[in-house]
Amino acid sequence: MVPVPQFYYPQGKPVAQDTVREFTEALDKVFGKGPGPGKTLTQEEFEPVATDIFKIPKIFRDMLWARIEQIQGSAGLPQVGGKPTVNKDIILRMWQQRDYHRKDPKRRLFNVIAKEGK
Repeated sequence: MVPVPQFYYPQGKPVAQDTVREFTEALDKVFGKGPGPGKTLTQEEFEPVATDIFKIPKIFRDMLWARIEQIQGSAGLPQVGGKPTVNKDIILRMWQQRDYHRKDPKRRLFNVIAKEGK
């Protein structure tokens, strides 16, 4: 009997290993290897997150920052030296909640600039 290739995936098509590896390498490059939050970045240091991890143009860096702040909600971003910062855990949580590993950079950019719930 010849196996029929699966064409329907209730949760979406499985993510390619290359995509997962690429994301993990970019995350490690920006925040450092290993578990845990790693180093923290202020808004001024945030550009590699937009360009290397989310693969969106750096001009949208501030919009991405604002979207992360919005997602964090009342908890807010952790403060270091009185400035809000992001760490690896925050980016990873957003990436997974928004299902960004299944979206191409154009769709990620759209999700960053679109109004929430629209």
